[in-house]
Order: sequence, then structure tokens, then C-alpha cells
Amino acid sequence: MKRIFLYLLLAVFIMGGEAYADKILQSTALDRRNIEVTVYNNDIGLVSETRELNIPKGPVSMRFLGIPSSIIPESVNISSLNGEDTLSVYEQNYEYDLLSPKKLLDRYVGRKVRLESVNPKTGEKESVDATVLAGSNGPVFRIGNEITFNYPGRIIFPKLPRDLVTSPSLVWLVNNTSDEKQQISVSYLTKKISWNADYNVILDKDDTMADLSGWVTIDNRSGMTYRDAGLKVVAGDVHLEPESGMRRFMTAKGLNAPPEMKEKKFFEYYLYEIKNRTTIKNNQKKQIRFIDAHNVYVKKKYIVKGNTQYYYSRYRKGTTHGMADVYIDIMNKKNIGLGKPLPKGLVRVYKYDAPNNIIFIGEDRIGHTPAGEDLRVKTGEAFDIVSERKQTDWVRIAEGVFESSMEIGIINHKDKDVVVTVIEPVPGDWRVLHTTHDYRKTGANEIEFDVAVPAGEETKLSYRVRVIL
Repeated sequence: MKRIFLYLLLAVFIMGGEAYADKILQSTALDRRNIEVTVYNNDIGLVSETRELNIPKGPVSMRFLGIPSSIIPESVNISSLNGEDTLSVYEQNYEYDLLSPKKLLDRYVGRKVRLESVNPKTGEKESVDATVLAGSNGPVFRIGNEITFNYPGRIIFPKLPRDLVTSPSLVWLVNNTSDEKQQISVSYLTKKISWNADYNVILDKDDTMADLSGWVTIDNRSGMTYRDAGLKVVAGDVHLEPESGMRRFMTAKGLNAPPEMKEKKFFEYYLYEIKNRTTIKNNQKKQIRFIDAHNVYVKKKYIVKGNTQYYYSRYRKGTTHGMADVYIDIMNKKNIGLGKPLPKGLVRVYKYDAPNNIIFIGEDRIGHTPAGEDLRVKTGEAFDIVSERKQTDWVRIAEGVFESSMEIGIINHKDKDVVVTVIEPVPGDWRVLHTTHDYRKTGANEIEFDVAVPAGEETKLSYRVRVIL
């Protein structure tokens, strides 16, 4: 019976033709009673809204206006809050052929319009009926038995063709069985709206403590303004299939909600809900604070990194020179000021050079950092700490077995002592044969040395390693 009814319903729309289209029910943003926006990290958002509509009983064609131009129409869900059986949707069309002068002319080829002009002698308006013979490439008209173009006036169209719309819209063929106003719930995904995290770190004078603030930045380019909306952001690993036209994206596994945001766990993700309703304008970036931590422990580190090429063959370029990189290690532990899972984002670092003046000293991107895991931010290069590296020996012991001797000189031009961490990426299976400094094996292919360098002096690190490739 349902299938028979569907066929009859479609027949009604087909036979009704253009006359029925004139009676189409339109729903605009004025019918909206609530809107909620959930934003993901990479170019996608979920919009959920409720509208109250007077829908005639029986089959109805309904145009749903007030949607973003970047909507993913295949993701639309519609239901009635009056009851599942009170409203049935049989067909959905996404109409995005937007009105323009050229398209309007093309639609009226072979149809009548009215031409209006001003008589240059009398100054009075004159009008005449005409038939459009050619459209957007240059309108050509038949007026009576004459054909003309470059008509010096305006064209008046009797009505808007039904296949042109002034804004993107969804058109549904529905059947309504309720006598009451319908409460319609509609949700859909849209592209071109995203969020990311940004952090500001301000170091104290000794580089041992810092204040850290975190901001959620909403970037809305979806083609719609969301007024007085409830806003959430999702932190979690949400998978998207490649054929959907969107990339897989990642956000952090959790945050510690500040006063502006309320956190709750949902499925395998975290939702962060902005407490107050807000308006998200189209082509707008909106920032909301979500972390404000003070007296966070930090540690400045000087790091010199090697290269795997030093171990494969004899290095013939002699001594190589460089500067030590400067990093700020932020202690992400609750008992020393932070202890918050942090989503990936850009960290900008500042330092006071006077009581009320800060200077920007560098920025770096961090990955997702769970609570309890420290994060490392590179700020730049140390002007006064120079490294000089040379390969003092290289021999092939057997097929695929090599020994290399390295010497790394660290020169400290500062007026205070420093400790420089030397990180060596050693390939294959390896064994340190001898060294002037203690080392740590921090990974399958990584050695770290801490080299103390007095002020104004040079310290040399030497070691020999056997590598099996």
C-alpha cells in the first residue's frame, strides 16, 4: 500500500506541473526555533535546527531555505518532533542553480517579456511586449514583426522560473497527516567550517615558569551565518572515507574545560560546549578561550642534532658548523601548573623584556599531547652557542658493518654555563664502542648526550659507534 501511495503522490506532483510549483510551501530562517552547530577540526561541521511550520495535510512540496552554500546534501536528516508517523519524506532535491541576469535571460528564450525605455524627446516611459530570441550572449528580441538587439531600456520578466533560486535550498516532497503545527528537526553536514587550537606562552625572566593560554578558533566559510547558535567543538579521531571529498582528521582526546566551556565525554570523543549562545558570521574567525594556566614549569633546552649520513660512508666535507636549536619544554603535569590534554595547534612564545612589555621569540606546532606528557616547542637558534662536527674515522669492517668516530665541539660564547643536548640518529643495529660522555638510548635509532659547556669555553664530545646495516 505504501508503494502504491508513493506512486500516486508522485503522479500528483507530475500532473500539477508549474501551476502546483507556484503553491510550494517555503520555510525560511524566520521559522527557526533553535540552531546548534558542532564543529570538527578539519573543514566540516554538523548543523542541527528545529523549525515550526504550518504544513497543509496531504502531499506538499516544501522549499527549505536558509542553508549554507557548502552543505553536503547527502547528509540531510529530517524528522517530525510531533511523531514519526505524522510526516513522510519521499523525495529530496538540492537546488543550487542560483539566479543571475544571464541565466534569467537564457530561461526566457522563446517566451514573452516586457521592455521599458524612456522616450528621449518627451521624457515619458514607454513599454512594449517582446519575445526573447537569444539570451546571455547578447539579448535579441522580436517586437511585432521586427527583430532588434541592444535595446536601450530594461527588461521586465513576468515571474521567476521555478528552476532558478535566489539562494541554495532543499526541496522536499512530503506527506503530512497532522492537524497541528509541525515541529521539524533537520540536521546536515557542511564543509568549510573548522576549528583549531592556538596557544600563547609567556616566559618569566629566568625561563623557568610561564603563563599559558589556549584559544579555540572557529573559521566559518560555509556560506551561512549561524545566529544565536549553541556551539560545540569535537575533540577525537573521526574517520571520513576518502570518496566523501574530505580528508581524515584528528583532534585531541580531551581538554580540561575552563569557565567558557563545558566538557563531556561522548562515544569515543569529547564534546566541548560553549556556555553562552553565540553568532558565528560567515567569513568570520571567532576565538574562545579554553585554557588559562599560570605558573607552569618550563625548561629551556639547547639541542644539536646529527644526521644519519655520517654513518653510511666516509664524510668528505670536513668540519660542518651550525648553531644549537633552542627549545622550551613545558611540563604538562597537574601538580606543577598544567596537566591538561592539549589538541594539536600552534604555540607562540613570548618573553618579558620589561615589567609591562613582552617580545615575541618564536612559534612551533605541537601534536596531540595527553595529560601527563610534556610538550616541546622550538623557538629558534641560539646566537651564542656554536657546534663544530667532524667525522674523525670511518672504516668498513665487513659487508654491511661499519665503524664511525665522531667529534662534536660545542662552543659557548655566553657569560654563563650551559648544558647542550646532542641527539644522534644512528641507523641500523648499533653499539657504542667508547665515548667521552655518558649517553642515553632514547629510541631504537637515537642516542642522546648531555654536554656541559662552561661560559666562554669549548667542550668536545667524542664517541665511536659500530653500525650493522
